[in-house]
Amino acid sequence: MSRLLIAVLSLIGLGVPVLGQPLADHVPDDAVVYLAWCGADSLPPEYAQSHLKALIDASKIRELFTQFLPQAGQKLIEHEPDSRQAVQIIQALSRPLWKYPTAFYFAGMDTRSFRRPTPRLGLICRAGNDAEAVQQQLAKLLAQPGDAEAPVRAFRRGDLVGVLVGYADDVQALAGDGRPDLLRSPAFVAAMKHQPHNQPVSIVYVDFERVIAMIEQLAQQRGEVQIQQPLPKVIDALGLRGLKRLIRTSGFDGPDWLTQTFIQAPAPRKGLLEGLSGEAISPELLKAIPADATFAAVGQFDAARLVTRLREIAGQIDPQAQRVFDQVLGGVQLAIAKNPVTDVLEPLGRQWAAYCSPSVAGNGLLGIVLVNRLDDPAKAASALPTAMVNLSNWGAVALNSVQAGVQIRLRSTKIDGMTVYYVGLPIIAPSWVIRDGYLYIGLYPQSAAAGARWQSRGQPSIDSNRDFVALRKRLGVAEPVAISFYDLPETALRGTMYQQLMLLGRYGGLADLFGIALPEPLLPPLDVLAQHIAPAGSVSWVDDEGCYTRAISPFPGSKLLSEPGMLTNGAPAAGALMVGILLPSLHRARETANRVKCASNMRQIGQAMLLHANENRGQYPQTLGELLMQELSPQVFICPSSRTQLPPEIDAADLRAQMAWVNANADYVYLGGGKRANAAGAQDILLYEKPGNHKHDGMNIVYADGHVEFKPTAAAMQELQRVGATPPQP
Repeated sequence: MSRLLIAVLSLIGLGVPVLGQPLADHVPDDAVVYLAWCGADSLPPEYAQSHLKALIDASKIRELFTQFLPQAGQKLIEHEPDSRQAVQIIQALSRPLWKYPTAFYFAGMDTRSFRRPTPRLGLICRAGNDAEAVQQQLAKLLAQPGDAEAPVRAFRRGDLVGVLVGYADDVQALAGDGRPDLLRSPAFVAAMKHQPHNQPVSIVYVDFERVIAMIEQLAQQRGEVQIQQPLPKVIDALGLRGLKRLIRTSGFDGPDWLTQTFIQAPAPRKGLLEGLSGEAISPELLKAIPADATFAAVGQFDAARLVTRLREIAGQIDPQAQRVFDQVLGGVQLAIAKNPVTDVLEPLGRQWAAYCSPSVAGNGLLGIVLVNRLDDPAKAASALPTAMVNLSNWGAVALNSVQAGVQIRLRSTKIDGMTVYYVGLPIIAPSWVIRDGYLYIGLYPQSAAAGARWQSRGQPSIDSNRDFVALRKRLGVAEPVAISFYDLPETALRGTMYQQLMLLGRYGGLADLFGIALPEPLLPPLDVLAQHIAPAGSVSWVDDEGCYTRAISPFPGSKLLSEPGMLTNGAPAAGALMVGILLPSLHRARETANRVKCASNMRQIGQAMLLHANENRGQYPQTLGELLMQELSPQVFICPSSRTQLPPEIDAADLRAQMAWVNANADYVYLGGGKRANAAGAQDILLYEKPGNHKHDGMNIVYADGHVEFKPTAAAMQELQRVGATPPQP
């Protein structure tokens, strides 16, 4: 594994649960991403009286980190001895990164000092008395053999210690000694003014404006016309130049946990950023949500405007793309016999509500009901059934052509005099009904019908729920454009979510089968939890400066005690886990693709050599550069897995200069100079890759009969020895 990957991913991985603000005075002012955390030993005074501390004290969460994970690491070493050093280093570093103030920053790409753009980033920790030990562990980490993709080094300044990537020394990487820090950055200072925390526990800051500029600079440097030319159009069409910065802080608000996010996107907003705007929540839509709802959310989604805007964006980027977009819409119109935008989407309202209610379809996620206050109820009632029936008929024909006898059709049923439409599927049956100007959607016909029936009775709505009203008052936004509400006492204490979380927690008990005891209880006892659970929720609002979201909950992760909350909060964690699992596979897939592309390059070179021989009385060219006269591009002589970059001026250079560059910098070693095609045996080697193009996996070889073969490193070296070739050092 490369030192860069070990240093960055391992250390960032250790810091993932713990982000925060301190050390900004050591972060350079050109940082475009900044994540930091105050450290477990530096939590503000509110922590002592917080719900979070009470629940940690009543559980064995600490033992999970101090006992279980070290034992699991030892077991990993027993089964994978090669992992010993990495496991021991991670175990040694996890404590200071959790305990002390820690910050991670990314300061863009260095496009000047190295052969290819390299990241400039740092992870720094004020480790106190542990600083020297941490530096020693980092030194061991970075001493592991690997490729030097960028300068990676450990540093220590007093009790400040960490790892730097892409910097020649810590003077360049760290603020101080005359170099401005992030706290003096006007952009960062302006963003912080929108945050309620004086001493946040954690902070996330992203300068999108500079990220976009960096992407354009990299595209310009690479000189790839197919990316360089359309990129500004894409950015302008999407409206991304209006996206300036994001800042998110979290901390304590009394005993509770408060998070606020600000996205700086000044009005007027264009492209996709139009979606950040919205009207204040309609009081009528709130009245469509029952007072006993255990989950409720109201937000903006203008489907018709989104489709229209996407069509406009496609046209701004490429007129041909807009024609394709129109063809797709035309195909949909033929299938459903209705205009998908004007007949189906425009009648829908811009605001939607979703809720789970025990008096409608139950607390669980399967009982969720969506409500839309229609802009044109008559048109929707006329167009939606026709469109959906035609769509299901078209789908049935298409599906039957794949699997005879299988049908997915729109059906209807009568419930309390209402015509409820549903799709006949196993497990769920997505359903909808229109009544009194509202569209109701559920996962079952009973759910949609129950939602419509409830509202028609004029029963108390959520705006009369005392907990909901109190939460809105505490969040303090009079006219939000979005709002969410989780009745955690109901779902956790009187529902089944506590039991479900205990069940999920016991998946860790698989370790018990291998002699590693999972500490119990990971969850605090229910009677303790009951003392520290309260409703949670959030509001969003917009002004001319940007979009804001403020969320409050008893403790971080408390929304997992609600099924909708588990979906919205657990999905990112599951997604992160899947990314962690898939990244090595994706890296391997990319390397395999590069290997195939490399073989294709070498096959083209081999064919050009044969053409040259045919035109020159069987004589192979003396140098690789001569093959440019066979209309090969200099790019063909570069392996996509290598660090070799074409100089920007290569296309404008004359043929002699291009040939000289290929001869000096090609990623392939040529053995055909001075040889004749009619004297070469089928197994003679004419061309092979420089070692290291594909790490230590192997190399492609071109033989005199024209075929290209990838051989593992050991076998490739034997082949080269057979023909007396001495490969250059990687």
